Amino acid sequence: MLMVDSVNPLLRKKPEVKNAVTNKHKITHVEELVDKTLCDSVTRDCVERKCTKCGVEKLMSGIRVEVGDQLYEVREWKRWEKSERSPKDLVLKSGTVADLLGFLTEDLQLLSKHVKFAQWQRNQCNNFRDSLPIGHAMCTADFAENYLCKFQHEVQSAHWSYHQVTLHPCVFFYRCPVSGCRKNLNDYLVFISNDLKHDSSICKLIFDKCMSHAESKGIVSLQIFSDGCGSQYKSRLPFYHLTELQGSHTSLKIGRHFFGSGHGKSLCDSCGGTVKNCASRAVASGKHVIQSAKDLLNFCKSELEISPFSCFPFLCTES
Repeated sequence: MLMVDSVNPLLRKKPEVKNAVTNKHKITHVEELVDKTLCDSVTRDCVERKCTKCGVEKLMSGIRVEVGDQLYEVREWKRWEKSERSPKDLVLKSGTVADLLGFLTEDLQLLSKHVKFAQWQRNQCNNFRDSLPIGHAMCTADFAENYLCKFQHEVQSAHWSYHQVTLHPCVFFYRCPVSGCRKNLNDYLVFISNDLKHDSSICKLIFDKCMSHAESKGIVSLQIFSDGCGSQYKSRLPFYHLTELQGSHTSLKIGRHFFGSGHGKSLCDSCGGTVKNCASRAVASGKHVIQSAKDLLNFCKSELEISPFSCFPFLCTES
């Protein structure tokens, strides 16, 4: 999108074709950019760039015509590239507009598959969530960024050695078990720990608690969704832990599902962000001092936990 932001101003500089450019070629987000390179009725061949009726070059040809004389002007833009110090760095590039469009064409060849597969996975996940029968539940799980135990007033040396706390939200989706009620309920479980390893061992404990929570709700089938991180969820050891947990929760049928790389955004992100934001605001107000996992747990229990009752759409518990 950084390269796209550099192309848009060029398209708006020709007043005689301003309306045509704005309506036809102006790009506001990645999904729209990809859609402009595909057929109206998208097939798998379109997504994999095998279709002869669509493609990146047709879009770029139209942009080149609109850009006109500016095609060989020198411009600057930013692009994510591999570097010696990190896998990806934001690099300032300089070249002609033609060079810029060449880079954009190269990236767009692969972007369609990533975007459309992500959309398909998201739609399938949402359809699955919305069609759960009574007694079945879906759970999304993911680690949030660690909470930094900051202080409102601190000595200088404390600024360089903040303690951290692990947060792992799990969000449940299931149908209300009350007869005649068709509401979909959400339970938000936030696991708080001073263990900063983020490995499969803590995930085993978390999923054990999640399965116990599901059983307490009368759930007979639990489908767990997460990303595919090998050290946490998707490798030999996590799968072995899953077989152990299935043996401990025999009344519960367990299924495991994994989002594609970079596609795993869910309510876990907003749940973890809400907890950290509330804690940070409480510290900034001077009402609370949070300097350990136990302090954060006590704060959440006193300020964020809501007692569950029938058909209530939000439940937050910490363990």
